[in-house]
Amino acid sequence: MSVLTLPTATGQMAAGPASPLFMPLRIGDIALRHRVVVGAWPLRRALPPRGVPTPHMVSYYAQRATPGGMVVCEPVLVAPGDAFGRTPGLYAADQVNLWRDVTDAIHARGGYAVAHLCHPGALLSDRLAPLEAVLEDYRCAAENAGDAGFDAVELDAAPAALPASLIAGYASLPGVAGRADGARGLRLLTDVVQALLGVWPAPRVGVWLSARRPAVPMARQLADMGIGYLHAAAAEPAILAQMRRVFAGPLVLAVPGLPAAALGCDAGLADALSFGEAFVLEPDLVALLRQGRPLRPRRPAPQPGRRAVPR
Repeated sequence: MSVLTLPTATGQMAAGPASPLFMPLRIGDIALRHRVVVGAWPLRRALPPRGVPTPHMVSYYAQRATPGGMVVCEPVLVAPGDAFGRTPGLYAADQVNLWRDVTDAIHARGGYAVAHLCHPGALLSDRLAPLEAVLEDYRCAAENAGDAGFDAVELDAAPAALPASLIAGYASLPGVAGRADGARGLRLLTDVVQALLGVWPAPRVGVWLSARRPAVPMARQLADMGIGYLHAAAAEPAILAQMRRVFAGPLVLAVPGLPAAALGCDAGLADALSFGEAFVLEPDLVALLRQGRPLRPRRPAPQPGRRAVPR
């Protein structure tokens, strides 16, 4: 990826129509018309207690979808057990039917919809099912994603979600002997991705992970499996460079605060950028970036004490 000039702390930016952000890109077998990705930002607007999508979610994603753009929807649970509240699921028929409204709205704008499949392992480690049941949860959710009209699936492998929580030692899993360690966690990563590949072709499967120390062996393992792309967050440039060496496919870099990804892009470490909070604040973010217009400042950081999933 060519050099990008990203926003400063004041929200100014110089992108414009000639920016590499607006060059086409192939992710797996999906042909994107630009490289600005809607990231999986947790809206927590689903209807409790079953995590059913709502009309607000339909309008939210419709407003942010663009022709040839990639929309990674908010984290969706592959099984019951919402650690946060109002997180949508993709494990029941009523959820699938209402997710279809969301994907239809994205497709009507010419976009591609991606289901971000999440299991909050570290937060529910005292209630985790045996390994075989967890794999079946992922497989069923992957099937449901297809029935709901998604174009691809993305496995959440950030630190507090399975399988990365096992790699980091945050959680243990019945059926995986002893306390979690990296080798067992990597085996679980392989098993979960294989479950997804049993439903989806490899080019339509991505994995979200944090570009921290465990990410390099994870990326190497995923390269061998031929998945469509990696989606990296919490980027450390040195780790990103190592990931780039072992994974030859497209790498989407999540931008936590807009300017933070500049180094990674300038060094050629990312093929596309994903924006979470920025899309919450600016539904027309793609147009603003194309025009080089100012962006709204970030919201203040949340007050301490709220339990959150590390990213």
